Amino acid sequence: MTNRDVHRDAAVVEEFLALETTPRTVSETQVQQEQLNAFLDHLTDKASEQEQVRRDRIRIVVITSGGTSVPLEQNPVRFVSNFSTGARGAKLTEAFLSHNTSGSVDSAESQRTITVVILLHAKSAKLPFRRIVDDASPAALRAAIGGESDLFGTPAEVSEARGVVNAILNFERLTTGKAKRLLLLPFDSVGDYFFKLRAVCQTISAFQARQDTISSVISPSWILILAAAVSDYFLPMARMGVHKLSGPEPLQLSLDAVPKALGVIRHIWCCPTSSPTTTTQVVLVSFKLETDPTVLEQKALGNLHKYQCDAVVANLLSTYQREVWLYTAPVPPCEEAGEPRYMSSMPDVAIGLDEQLAHAILCIHQK
Repeated sequence: MTNRDVHRDAAVVEEFLALETTPRTVSETQVQQEQLNAFLDHLTDKASEQEQVRRDRIRIVVITSGGTSVPLEQNPVRFVSNFSTGARGAKLTEAFLSHNTSGSVDSAESQRTITVVILLHAKSAKLPFRRIVDDASPAALRAAIGGESDLFGTPAEVSEARGVVNAILNFERLTTGKAKRLLLLPFDSVGDYFFKLRAVCQTISAFQARQDTISSVISPSWILILAAAVSDYFLPMARMGVHKLSGPEPLQLSLDAVPKALGVIRHIWCCPTSSPTTTTQVVLVSFKLETDPTVLEQKALGNLHKYQCDAVVANLLSTYQREVWLYTAPVPPCEEAGEPRYMSSMPDVAIGLDEQLAHAILCIHQK
């Protein structure tokens, strides 16, 4: 994209936000901003401790997850939504957090890289670790009541119950106290999503820019994974009724296109100086889901090149839970992207699909 293209798209996105942002979104974002600043202060304190012992580094990963909703009334009762459950974002979060102990992609044996995750998720989305509890069978939940020291039931129930107990302990450990490495920030509508994403990106970018000059512990670049299923269409508030739509007449909807924001995210929101000419310190990963396999590669490569993504995760609706193709940006002196990397969760594959994907993204971050 040229600078003119970026600024044109930015103007459209800003107009969209000015017209479609509700007072509730503004209020919630202010609260989330306080939570994010406190989380970053916690990282700064941790970085100061690590500089004294020169041991661990800290890597920031931001993941968006779940589907956006499109309200049909100003006092919303009815919505247009999509199929996304947020399971991929939840599993990716778990996979990234597991790299705190493995350090498998870092070359320095004496230094670990601690990964912290900020998850911007739909309010209805599955959450990391909690999804295991939500999906557990009643028998496993009963078996887990006594905790790890008092599991009971069949071997299968005990095994599942142990997973439930571990999930509860991990969620508690990673979201509270000094060991906190996971921050959860919810959204719902498409306007709500973009308003909150802009705040997160700008805050993290500014934080990273400051850390470059005062800390050698915070990784100089961060990772942004846009796994949320964002609506392509919306109903402008100016055309909404105030109260609940009522029958019995047929309902006809005329929806507007949601502005394209990926280039704005890359070149402005993730740039601390708000200038497209400044090098951004972010590894940007976007997702592309299609139902037609004949257009998947074309659409993925389009995102990769037009918006200068570092990687695009391409998948099909019919198989997205078990296979993806990872397209990565060319590495100089190469001018074209290489063949996509195929990943699957087939029985003969040793590690899960989301663990493979997280590892591949971390490898891109290390380059």
